[in-house]
Amino acid sequence: MQRGSTVYKWTLGLLVVAILTVLAPENRVFRPIGLPREGDILKSDIIAPFTFFVMKDDAVLEQERQVAAAEVLSLFDYKASVLEAQKERAELFFGEIEKARQQRQAGGQFPGLTGDRQLSEETLDLLLNTQKAKAVEAEAERLGMSLLKIGIIPGDSLRSGEPTSPVRVRRGDVEYERELEGLLTEVKARETLLKEARVKFKDDDLAVKATYEVGLLFLVPNLIYNEFETERRKKETMEAVPTTKGMVLKDEKIIGSHERVSRTALEKLRSLALAKEEKEMLGRSWSLLFPMLGRLLLNAFVVVFLAAYLFFYRQKVFGDNRLLLLLSLITVGQMVIAYVVQTVAGASEYLVPIAIAAMLTTILFDAQLGGVMALAIALLFGNLQGFDLATTLMALMVGTAAAYSVTKVRHRREFYRPMLFISLAYIFSIGLIGMMRLTPAMILLQGFGLGVLSGVSAPIITSGILFIFEGLFHISTDITLLELSDSNRPLLREMALKAPGTYHHSINVGYLAEAAAEAIGAHSLLARVASYYHDIGKLEKPEYFVENQGHGSRNPHDRLAPSMSSLILAAHIKDGVDLGARARVPRAIIDVIQQHHGTSLMTFFYQKALDQGMGREVQEAYRYPGPRPETKEAAIVMLADVVEATSRTLEEATPSRLKGMVTKIIQEKFTTGELDDCELTLRDLHRIGESFIHNLSGRFHQRIEYPQVEDDGQQKYRSPRRAAHLAESKNGSR
Repeated sequence: MQRGSTVYKWTLGLLVVAILTVLAPENRVFRPIGLPREGDILKSDIIAPFTFFVMKDDAVLEQERQVAAAEVLSLFDYKASVLEAQKERAELFFGEIEKARQQRQAGGQFPGLTGDRQLSEETLDLLLNTQKAKAVEAEAERLGMSLLKIGIIPGDSLRSGEPTSPVRVRRGDVEYERELEGLLTEVKARETLLKEARVKFKDDDLAVKATYEVGLLFLVPNLIYNEFETERRKKETMEAVPTTKGMVLKDEKIIGSHERVSRTALEKLRSLALAKEEKEMLGRSWSLLFPMLGRLLLNAFVVVFLAAYLFFYRQKVFGDNRLLLLLSLITVGQMVIAYVVQTVAGASEYLVPIAIAAMLTTILFDAQLGGVMALAIALLFGNLQGFDLATTLMALMVGTAAAYSVTKVRHRREFYRPMLFISLAYIFSIGLIGMMRLTPAMILLQGFGLGVLSGVSAPIITSGILFIFEGLFHISTDITLLELSDSNRPLLREMALKAPGTYHHSINVGYLAEAAAEAIGAHSLLARVASYYHDIGKLEKPEYFVENQGHGSRNPHDRLAPSMSSLILAAHIKDGVDLGARARVPRAIIDVIQQHHGTSLMTFFYQKALDQGMGREVQEAYRYPGPRPETKEAAIVMLADVVEATSRTLEEATPSRLKGMVTKIIQEKFTTGELDDCELTLRDLHRIGESFIHNLSGRFHQRIEYPQVEDDGQQKYRSPRRAAHLAESKNGSR
């Protein structure tokens, strides 16, 4: 979709509302308005207007369902087909033994046996040669089949999470209860087989070994845990637990006047409210629809509130679908985290790192938008908790503290400050709520601990997410800008080596731009760092720019036509954008690189073209490609760039000359329309000019000429003016 597309905005907004509505759990939503609290004193009687059932509390009902589910015994299915299959296998195996025995007696070759890889040489020799073979075969088959009739559980033990004693065993249509310890595992079956073999053959170790090995051939699990049927029975039992625990008849007094509201009376009042709601809405379907519709409307209100704020006060953000997507991800992501921590993991609401959204918005945008986001998240979090005012208040306090705590974070190591502020906000809000609810001290201390844990974890999580969002959306945070201002960054280091004049010019422009931005309340750090990079395009052809040409060196433009020179100068804009993009410089800085000359005229080469007889109709060929500055920071860099370069040409930089130069440059940019697309006012331009003059006056301040002592002991000054002044002073003193 195109940037600024209305369809995109509507689609994105509806998608956010839908996701937020799905995240809000239904069972936490219904809170009848007007219900008293436990312990309140009522002024009048409350009489039941009709007969209704008293509903169980959600927590009590869930507990009863869990108890009922725990009473359902685990089911094991006995597989009769396994016994029949093993009988057939035994018959086949012993038939092969008999055939092999006959062939060996006849002097034939031993053909091999089914399963003989599990039999030792001693056992095979016994089965083929000795008189005990028939007895061993009969005993092994008898023991194996008898153990299969009892039933064998797979594995050597039951894993954790599987059935507990007692259990039910199902054989066809018959079920009976058994202690789990009484069932045979594969290990127990082997032990029983060995024990019975020893009883049968006593001291004949070879026969015992042969019986054990042959019997093992028939021991396979045939008593299987039926997890699916067990869970189905548990679910059926849980659904059968009554949701009511009594009935209130019509005209029955629920609570009398001047009586304290007890928990029992409150449950009856809540059940009455539910019954009224179902009666008035004409059925349960409406009672399900209306709470969901209410959640939907509340979420829609929050999204519309954010959109309206952006539309009226942050037009640039509202018009940029990339930034709208970023804000949507922050909002939805925060609520997904809250849903996972609380609903999926079942943790306390105090463990939800609710400050993440406010911190991310403040760092990626500004504190004002971060505060608005904190309010929006507080409303959404309260909706997630079932319209709980206390939770909403806590989320608002924590979010506001989080937004304030990161307003001046410029290094990743400074995230310790948000940890402190957010933890204190949790302690204050939890303590405030606890005071109003008379929460016991131990529960309050536990809440403090969870709040501090959340306050410490939220900045850590934010730092990690921030790194991802900066890369995906090319956002220039103060942290990123400070990292880019390091002179050891590849582009700046390359500029210092290949184009030292441009490098020092850019540094000076940065100082001027930063001070001017501070004077009008613009983003001073962005103005300074953007100034460092605004001329990186000159790295492609540094020798074609006068600041990089040494004294006495020939200017390469002397050999070029004015039109070719203008193309080279204009190319440093495109080259700068390409270099910045390859170095993954933030979009805000690339915009300054592209806009810092606007559509200004290259007056020197244009005049040179005129002097060579070219017509005035070629003027457009000697303009920079633009666009004009679209932000205050880009306009400030444009003005600082021209002012810094022009100040170097002044022969005598007196305050009056500096003021005249600065005023002339600002007026020229204003009258030619170069500042039409940015938000600078005349007051801003006046303050920018004063800042430039102040800083340039400091750089070009008058210096004292230090005297040199000659051989004759006389003082001699380098400056003729200073020498004349000294002579005049001496003559005046005579």
